[in-house]
Amino acid sequence: MTILDLFLIVLILAASALCIYLIISLKKMNNSIEILQKDLHELSEKTIPVVENLTVITERAARITGEAEDYWSSLTESIEGIKTKISHFGKNSGRDKTNRPVEDFIRNLRAIFMGISAFWDNIKK
Repeated sequence: MTILDLFLIVLILAASALCIYLIISLKKMNNSIEILQKDLHELSEKTIPVVENLTVITERAARITGEAEDYWSSLTESIEGIKTKISHFGKNSGRDKTNRPVEDFIRNLRAIFMGISAFWDNIKK
């Protein structure tokens, strides 16, 4: 036996050991990939209902927001209507000052009463 034959035997044994190691490593990697695939499938099974619920919640929130906006706009319109009526009432009261003889009469009576009171106060002094 020559040294070359000895090296050839060592090389064949090393290649065989390397092939066995590669087969074992590939088997472990295959198991890991199967576990990862199983976990991803479970995750997707759990995620789909959550996404569907989120879709339903988003639709409800959009509907509630729309209803709130409608309510707010009707409330704003009502407030504007009340403001218009109040300003219209205020404008009418400013215009009708000349057409209020009862108020003028009461004002004149107060003035006369104050004048008489002042006159009596002066007489008493």
